[in-house]
Amino acid sequence: MREGVLAEFAEPVRLVAALGALRRSGHADLDAYTPHPVDGIDTALGTPRSTLSRFTLAGGILGALTGYLGQWWITAVDFPLNVGGRPLHSAPAFIPVTFELTILFGALATVLGFFLRARLGSLWAAVDEAGVLQGAAVDQYWIAVGASDGARPSIEKELMELGARRVVPFGSAA
Repeated sequence: MREGVLAEFAEPVRLVAALGALRRSGHADLDAYTPHPVDGIDTALGTPRSTLSRFTLAGGILGALTGYLGQWWITAVDFPLNVGGRPLHSAPAFIPVTFELTILFGALATVLGFFLRARLGSLWAAVDEAGVLQGAAVDQYWIAVGASDGARPSIEKELMELGARRVVPFGSAA
């Protein structure tokens, strides 16, 4: 969110109640900043189920294919050696490496997916310029509501009615 309003709340219960009220009133661009995990906040924010498991699955499948097909190519096609009359393609011998590469690629894809989904590569966010979120790491509870310049006064009023201690604008015209 590039512009909007930040609101500080005294207690996590009020924060969750305010988030629910804001979602019911039609606000979709919401975020919360808290010093510890708060029960019910994902439901109040309407956070969908994580897609991180898809990254893990894709990485695991790619790792399994890489391990199995790589070994098959090396032993049966690229450099076939007939040792003691054994078959060139022996699937049981390929299981350990295939398993290890499945785990490795799945783990690496999970880490990469986490960085992408959490947008951890981004160095700047408009909400940080308000200069009030340091308390969210210690003892304050904040809600960020995305809003254009024209909608800010009504959102600020709505947040104060929901029990906000203070309201701080951020973004373009803050």
